[in-house]
Amino acid sequence: MLPFFLGLAASSESSTGAEIEVPTDSPTIAQAIQSASPGDTISILPGEYDEVLTIAKDLTLRGAGGDSTVVKTALQSSELLHVEGAAVIIEDLRFAGGFAASQGIVAAAAPPSRCDAPRSSASSSPPSTSPGEA
Repeated sequence: MLPFFLGLAASSESSTGAEIEVPTDSPTIAQAIQSASPGDTISILPGEYDEVLTIAKDLTLRGAGGDSTVVKTALQSSELLHVEGAAVIIEDLRFAGGFAASQGIVAAAAPPSRCDAPRSSASSSPPSTSPGEA
């Protein structure tokens, strides 16, 4: 399965929240999300993070680059990232693993004006395309 790259367009809104650095301030991304307040930025240092993430508050997840910051799971039956009713900005991260049909990323009830996740140039078809329909 090809990884799904997210690099959202720069937002005109400025972040006024705190910054939490993983793994310096919090050992895992999931723990940083849990302890964050709406509007915070979670900065993720280079590395591979074997995690399944759920976000239900407005946050920014910022990696150190898609080649150096990877969120992955070996669980093929798992969502890697589930966003529930929140505006989440994701920058410079690569996601690998999870559900084949959704590339492991699910946005449920996300505000449409903030749901923008361009496909990777490595992927020749949209994540929602069934096998053989490319």
